[in-house]
Amino acid sequence: MDPLSVTASVIAVLQAANSVISVCYDFRAAIKDQPWALTRITNSVNELRLILNRLEQVANESELSFDNSCKERLSTLEALCQDGGTIANCYEELRGLEQKLGSGSWAGKEGSKRRALIQSIGWQFKGKDAEDLLKRLEGYKSTLNLALTMDQSALLKVMSATMKDVEENTRTLFQQFQDMSLDERKREILHWLSPVDPSVSHEAAMRKRQLGTNDWFLSCKEFEEWQRAETSFLWLSGFPGSGKTILMSTVVEFLQQCGERKESAIVAYYYCDFRTPETRDPLNIIGSILAQICFKLGSFPAALEAAFERSKMTAPAYGKRSNVDTIIDLLVELTSQNGIAIVIDALDECEERDSILDSLRKLSVQGRYLKILLSSRDEADIRENLSEFPRMRLETASASLAGDIDHYINHRLDHDLGFRWLKPSFKQVIRERLSTEAQGM
Repeated sequence: MDPLSVTASVIAVLQAANSVISVCYDFRAAIKDQPWALTRITNSVNELRLILNRLEQVANESELSFDNSCKERLSTLEALCQDGGTIANCYEELRGLEQKLGSGSWAGKEGSKRRALIQSIGWQFKGKDAEDLLKRLEGYKSTLNLALTMDQSALLKVMSATMKDVEENTRTLFQQFQDMSLDERKREILHWLSPVDPSVSHEAAMRKRQLGTNDWFLSCKEFEEWQRAETSFLWLSGFPGSGKTILMSTVVEFLQQCGERKESAIVAYYYCDFRTPETRDPLNIIGSILAQICFKLGSFPAALEAAFERSKMTAPAYGKRSNVDTIIDLLVELTSQNGIAIVIDALDECEERDSILDSLRKLSVQGRYLKILLSSRDEADIRENLSEFPRMRLETASASLAGDIDHYINHRLDHDLGFRWLKPSFKQVIRERLSTEAQGM
């Protein structure tokens, strides 16, 4: 099986997962009181989708390199993609699930008789059927997670045995993975705080970055002052398409490298995305920040564990979330003992912006060892809420942005095989035209 076949197989499963999520969201819009099975299936398939995104990245990287390590990674994916393998079985499971659910386009408007009728009929999955489905999905996630996290040579030896008895071997190996990382309760708390995995957006942004670009920002006066201060706040504003997300991913990568040399530094980040509704929820934003900090500390504040236990007693798993104020109070507590840097991109795409802006202002004022860096478009409500904090406009760095654009254009024209047939004179025309028309975008 060639790399393209592996990538295509993973993408097919990813598309099936997206289809199921879309139908589940239609059900959620149509059903007033959401069944526990709908919520858990939606969460489970969302988690599966995040894992599949990472697998797609591994396949893409493997097809571009032919060293031994990449060949081993590709061999692992090939085993998963074979008939009877986890990826193939997962694809069939999701397609079957989508067919059973059917299209959600029937939902109808709020208050309509048709919608009321659907609610009275009930949802497709109940009781044992839902539990069995969730167990199978958990098995697929476990095996695919192993392919991403465990030692490749050990994984290759395991795969042949897994093909014979996937369920039994997965249970044993996944238990080993649990012992090496977090126990189940800690994982439940992290998921309860936020189901969004910001590393997917971060890795996607880093893949788009051309090496050498955005370095100017790391040495500019505004960023150096922000980084040097014990407590600081910086708002980075810019027009759409000015490269804010790629720049913020560069900052995150830089801060994480600094953190490796300084044990007290903890970096938490988040990317809002208008294409993904769950990333725009203020509770998911703040919850994800707290989850990342707790994960890196290896412990949870007692108040957080108590809130989690209360939620379990009053609602189904993950059914009742904490609130923004509680999480902000916990973050304030943590910043009194640890140096923390928070980076949030595209805040203008967040829902209920006043809520998240009020929370971040409160955190900045009350936090002790805390640095906050935000990026967004220059919008009136954000400008009003952050008026007392330092701000850097990307428009004032047009020369640096133009340099990054030229660097990117030159690299593509000089190294991309698709342009190798162009004459040098024509390449120069392309350079000049793109540089002139880019205008910092």
